[in-house]
Amino acid sequence: MTDSEKKDRIRYVESLLTENGAIDAKIQPRGQGKDEKRTIFWFNGNYYRLGEVTFDGIDDPYIVVSCTDTKKYAEYGLFDDVHAFEYTLSDEETKTEIRFAMGIEDLFTS
Repeated sequence: MTDSEKKDRIRYVESLLTENGAIDAKIQPRGQGKDEKRTIFWFNGNYYRLGEVTFDGIDDPYIVVSCTDTKKYAEYGLFDDVHAFEYTLSDEETKTEIRFAMGIEDLFTS
């Protein structure tokens, strides 16, 4: 997957966050330059940010949804409650993963 394809997929996943009710929290973590800006979203008392992680032995990186319920932590870019899934999931699978990460849907009953 090219960098351009990954950026497009991240934009799509961000659109799923807003489609499910998340809003731009208008927070830029301290020490993060404008070119590094990743939108921090707010939904149902939690702050969310998308990122990327790689795992040993796996070629393709994963999209990560990180979360915190503390605004001060979000302001410093400190997130936890990580949920990771493949860039290459179908749109429907990705929608389910996002709804799970946001606490809207249970993966085991959907």
